[in-house]
Amino acid sequence: MKNKNRRQRFAVIFVFTLLIVAAVYQSVRTGAFQVSEVELELMAPSSMYWSERIKDLRGLMIPFQKKNIWSVRLNRVKTILRRENWIKEIRLVRNFPNRVRIQVTPYSVVAVYVNSKGISVPLAENSAWLPRANLTHAPVAPVIRTGKLFKDSRLKIKVSKILSALPVDGRLSLESIDEVDIDKKNEVWLSLMKDRHRIHISDQQLQIKLARIEKVLNYLDSEKISDRVIDAEFTQKVLVRPRKGE
Repeated sequence: MKNKNRRQRFAVIFVFTLLIVAAVYQSVRTGAFQVSEVELELMAPSSMYWSERIKDLRGLMIPFQKKNIWSVRLNRVKTILRRENWIKEIRLVRNFPNRVRIQVTPYSVVAVYVNSKGISVPLAENSAWLPRANLTHAPVAPVIRTGKLFKDSRLKIKVSKILSALPVDGRLSLESIDEVDIDKKNEVWLSLMKDRHRIHISDQQLQIKLARIEKVLNYLDSEKISDRVIDAEFTQKVLVRPRKGE
């Protein structure tokens, strides 16, 4: 009796396995596992600039569509995506039966170079120049109008380091900066949107200097003082003077 029950269970398992194999074979033969869509998700606030970058990526992913999902090599996809210098992080997942999902995190834009022809080139937190765009599609960021950064990589790294160190919010956040200027000595100056203050700062001892500048700005705000030059390039203090004396 026991042997008979074992044979019956074995037959049921065997038939069930055959049905699964047949179903899988039929699905493969009819294209059920062909990639119908490569989903691209941008892990950043929506903007025209990033929408254009995602559009470019969709073009790169076309060769992987209509392929069997098992034959899509995720490492190959990741290698192609890593050629885009604006991509910071990539996450790829197979969504069965027929989709590949890609999450892309871009580098933060810390400034945008703008020339007289209305062409903009974003500068990333890692000091890389990102793909150019029309001014109307440029990311919202402090403006740089000098071309010095294209010729001097150290100066470019210096600027991106300073801007990347600014706090997310507060009186001296990245959003509070209107323009970034470079003087004849290649010193960095930040122009604030509010109250037209101008700040002189280098990339040395940044956190100490930023804390001092924040205190000075709060004091100037409390006294309703505008149009000042704030020079943080002193060892123990911050020098404040009217802009008329620049």
